[in-house]
Amino acid sequence: MTANQTLQKYRIRKGLNSAEAAKLLDISPQHLSRIENGKSVPSPLLLERMIQHYKVETSDGAALKRQLWPAIDEGQQRTQGLSHEPDGMPTVEDEVNVDAATTPVHYVNAVYISSDPFGIVIDGGTRIAATNKVQIVARMGLSHAHAIQVRKILDLHIKKLEEMGESLKQPPK
Repeated sequence: MTANQTLQKYRIRKGLNSAEAAKLLDISPQHLSRIENGKSVPSPLLLERMIQHYKVETSDGAALKRQLWPAIDEGQQRTQGLSHEPDGMPTVEDEVNVDAATTPVHYVNAVYISSDPFGIVIDGGTRIAATNKVQIVARMGLSHAHAIQVRKILDLHIKKLEEMGESLKQPPK
């Protein structure tokens, strides 16, 4: 049985129709349909929510994680890219692999967010020693639709950090 079939089996076993499950998971019914039809892969966080809400057995949950996100077990972080789909949901074709060991994370101590006619612009910067100057080291532009998706994803990650008690930790310097 494929991962998408397993997820669908547990949704049905839980007594949820597609619309109810999509609402419970805070995703569109179209996104759930793409996942259950094997055209899209749930993010690791969405997969965790599906496992929790569908009451997936521990062994099946572990198998789903290994099948859908094997790179996590290999010490790599695998993420979904934001697509240009009308609803802004990621697709399998947009998958991005990030090797956490060789791709550094640049933590910034100054963030500026603005909007322009094309969407949202996020500038990340670093303070220059004992001055009032900030050097912008990264810029990212998001369409309005993608900004909404990023906000939802950030909310989920912030909640996860708070649940883990990590919200008070400072990022490495």
